[in-house]
Amino acid sequence: MQTDANRLCRAACMLGLGACLLIGQGCMETKPTGTVRGGSATGGEWSGVEAGVFVPERLRVHGLTRLIGATNNEGARIDLHFELVDRFGHGVKALGEVRVELYEGSLSGDRLREGATQRRLWRLDLRDPDANAQAYDRVTRTYWLILRDLPEEVIRNPSGGLQLQVRFTLPGGHEVSAVHRLS
Repeated sequence: MQTDANRLCRAACMLGLGACLLIGQGCMETKPTGTVRGGSATGGEWSGVEAGVFVPERLRVHGLTRLIGATNNEGARIDLHFELVDRFGHGVKALGEVRVELYEGSLSGDRLREGATQRRLWRLDLRDPDANAQAYDRVTRTYWLILRDLPEEVIRNPSGGLQLQVRFTLPGGHEVSAVHRLS
């Protein structure tokens, strides 16, 4: 059995909650509508917008990249994780071709030293949107490629260390690349 005090308290709470919801609706931010640099936000011409504003300007080999030794079930492999970075420093996806070269030898800063020996070459076509999406790992936000068929003599006894040179070429010919030491 509710007393008058309980009913009065409940009514005051409901009134207060309703007021908060109404006031909160007035303070909510909505998405802008209207024009975007001379065009409509819902269509039309976009003057002043650069088509390639999010084109990759750098390639960064991620720290998850590693050499995995042979197991009972399969041979040695390299798990390559790399990301494409735009001019704002943000990771982006792009269609293109990947060329990965495995070198034996040492680095000079972030470049291969002269005399480094190329031990293996992989080429992957990521121009197809489906293949591109399959190679992209949503969790790490990197492209994840598994590189197999490693030369056994290099895996057993690398003299001077192993390096990867990764090149990503966009359809227009623009190329980004990086060198990474395998540890």
